[in-house]
Amino acid sequence: MDDFGDFLAGLRGQIERCAAEAHPERGKKVARPRSTMRLAAVVAACLAAAAIALALVVWSPGRGTAPTPRSGGTAAIMLAPATHSLSSSSAQLRDRGELFAPAMAGPPEPGYNLLDVTARAEDDIWAVGFLTTVTPGSATTSSVVLHWDGSAWRQVRTPEMGGVRAIAVDAEGGAWALAWGSPPEARQHMLHWDGHAWTDSVLPAGAGLMADVCAVAPDDVWAVGSKTDPMVTRGKYSWNPEHVRLAHWDGTAWTTVATPAGARRGFLTSVSGTGPADVWAVGRRDLRGGKAAGPLALHWDGTAWTRVPGVLGGTPWLVTVGALSPTDVWTGGEKLLQRWDGGVWRSAPHDFSVYAQLSGASPTSMWLATQNRGVVAWDGRGWRSFSLRDMRLKSTGTRATVNAVAAVSARDVWAVGQIWSRSHRSGSAWSWEPAMPLIVHWDGSCWSTVVDSVSSR
Repeated sequence: MDDFGDFLAGLRGQIERCAAEAHPERGKKVARPRSTMRLAAVVAACLAAAAIALALVVWSPGRGTAPTPRSGGTAAIMLAPATHSLSSSSAQLRDRGELFAPAMAGPPEPGYNLLDVTARAEDDIWAVGFLTTVTPGSATTSSVVLHWDGSAWRQVRTPEMGGVRAIAVDAEGGAWALAWGSPPEARQHMLHWDGHAWTDSVLPAGAGLMADVCAVAPDDVWAVGSKTDPMVTRGKYSWNPEHVRLAHWDGTAWTTVATPAGARRGFLTSVSGTGPADVWAVGRRDLRGGKAAGPLALHWDGTAWTRVPGVLGGTPWLVTVGALSPTDVWTGGEKLLQRWDGGVWRSAPHDFSVYAQLSGASPTSMWLATQNRGVVAWDGRGWRSFSLRDMRLKSTGTRATVNAVAAVSARDVWAVGQIWSRSHRSGSAWSWEPAMPLIVHWDGSCWSTVVDSVSSR
């Protein structure tokens, strides 16, 4: 009966949220629907989702007698890392209907941190990050790799390589996860899932610290980052020279690839591609003395990498790139947002300045995670902002941040990050609970929280 009561509470919450989207006068102002049919369709969709939730409640095995209240999402089973305090063979990710406050500058320790998410299909989504477990005198970082199969999120066991920075999926469903230990360059690995088992390959010597990965095909994978040299001192200034690094997998081995002239100093932060002759990598270009020279965009045409000057100069750097086609590429960072039309970069009008990750489903469906600002979406005419409050991730007792987003379609978008709740006040300061993994979903009408906590099964 407790489960059924939770179902009714979740059903009520779903209908209230979707009704709020359809009736602006009951909440934040939104565009008014053109007819009442939209409201009926939204409510019908919510009822259908609730029916599925009821089935999960009634037939889900092994659930406790006092489940956490739900927000209408789907429960997910999660295998606990060996170093986690949950020593049993598995743990459960639960949904919670709470609202969250704006994110702090960075996630607290210990806890979960989801850094990246990628999608190949509506039933093949991957999210990665790390779990930091703190014990007296030490802290351990464990790999976190989650997979959505269309019905539930589950943590996948991987070779333990520390935190996982990025993940990409190739056309045949193979997953490539970039992992690092401590210190990063001493234990940097690329994990590959072929549908049956994980294999671990160490990136080549001199590859430096990789930041992102793009899988065009099982035998065509790119990783980008930078190599930091020892400290250099010139007069009163000291710096660590950084050099752009590119690494490629050809189906047999990883090798480093030469960078083009004029783009060897600096670093790369993101890579995206649409085919074997269309891959983009972005970051920052530096001068000989370590001074920033402006944003850096590189393009691979199947034969060589070339530098493609951007529309804007200055000192900002690019942090993310999303390629939809050879004639439609988006990139952004700091106050810059640019779009490639196949011939030149053009400045894209926008009113935001926080970037984490771009992901596009079509020319009229480009999404951008903006950390503590939530998510923004391009519909072909303009940008629509989804703040943490719009995503129902805000309250006085909990904080959240959105680090990455993956768009399957305009009506199927996933965003990941972390959330944490404050526990008690000590004088004028609050202490915070360990960060929990955050996974939210957009269905074309409303956002729902799918995962926001971990508990014993």
